[in-house]
Amino acid sequence: MNFLKKYLRISKKNSPRKVAGVLIDMQECYLRYHTLAKRKVLIRSQYQTIDFLSKNNSPIAVLEFVKDDGRTLTIPELETKIEDILHEYFPKEDTSGFTNPDLLTRLREWEVEHLILMGINSSFCVKYTAIDALKQGFSISTSKDLISDSQYFLHPEKWFKRNCFYYTNTVQDLLKKLQ
Repeated sequence: MNFLKKYLRISKKNSPRKVAGVLIDMQECYLRYHTLAKRKVLIRSQYQTIDFLSKNNSPIAVLEFVKDDGRTLTIPELETKIEDILHEYFPKEDTSGFTNPDLLTRLREWEVEHLILMGINSSFCVKYTAIDALKQGFSISTSKDLISDSQYFLHPEKWFKRNCFYYTNTVQDLLKKLQ
């Protein structure tokens, strides 16, 4: 049996809540540094992952970097997509989502063991959230089209390949492994 599938225990017999999505900083103030083509791929891939999570009754933690003037919103098309799924918003004031202690508390309450990371600023916010998730005992997966960096930063692909169930191809490859 595929190790990942066995570990995640996604089946009709077991609780699907072992997996959760983490949507990181999908805010207009960060997306504006991406090309329109890159934005489309990123959002389309995140839609597919949200559909997968919804079908498996898996929750989503939405991390939003808070500016001095308060909450900056996740883009409306993603907010609309997740509104009927079990989800919760977690403001953060630093790169890692785990700097907000409520995130860890809620993931433990949801009995999550594995996180699917989606989001922006893969060199900083996604990577440091992943580092802290690993320190807390979660396993993580993502794909090249679920996370992104602006054109000004080098995507830390090697780090994700070494530390995650990271798939360099498409989100479809990742979701097939999780089925």
